[in-house]
Amino acid sequence: MDDLNKITDPIEKVLDMMVKYQLAVVADKKLDLARLIVRLQRQLLRTKETNKNYYEQRNFLHNTHEDLMGQVERIYGV
Repeated sequence: MDDLNKITDPIEKVLDMMVKYQLAVVADKKLDLARLIVRLQRQLLRTKETNKNYYEQRNFLHNTHEDLMGQVERIYGV
């Protein structure tokens, strides 16, 4: 009976070390994932800002074109 306890003690320690290692690996992967999410959120914000600028410029050009065409019609009656 005494010999069985000696055999199981190291196995328990090995299993405990394996569990701790796996938890460390999972924690590391979660940290990597959190960093990736932050990078993607920053990229999304930059993309939204770029899109906002694009749509503002597009709307400005569209309105300017409409104004110019209105003036051409008024002046030349076209």
